[in-house]
Amino acid sequence: MFHKYREIPAIRLLLLLNIFAVLLVLVRYYITGGPTYFFLWWNLFLAAIPFGLALLIAENKSLQKNTIFIPLGIVWLLFLPNAPYLITDLLHLS
Repeated sequence: MFHKYREIPAIRLLLLLNIFAVLLVLVRYYITGGPTYFFLWWNLFLAAIPFGLALLIAENKSLQKNTIFIPLGIVWLLFLPNAPYLITDLLHLS
C-alpha cells in the first residue's frame, strides 16, 4: 500500500532514525541494566500513528471520498498532539 513512499528519502531517513533510536535504548539497557528511556518507544509509536494515517489517507483517494475519511481524520487529529512530545523528550537527555 505504501510502496511509493519507500522511495522518498525523507521517509526512509525517518524510519532509519527511529530504528537507530530504538537500538540506542536497547544498548543503554544492556549496559546499565535499567529500563531508562523506554518511554521513548511509546512516544515514537504515538507519533507514528498520525504520520501513518496521513500516508494512508493520501495514498487512497477512495478514502477521501468515503465516509471512513471523517473517522480517520478524527483519529488523526486526536493523535496529532502526541507527535511534538518527541521534541520535549530531548529535555530528558541532559
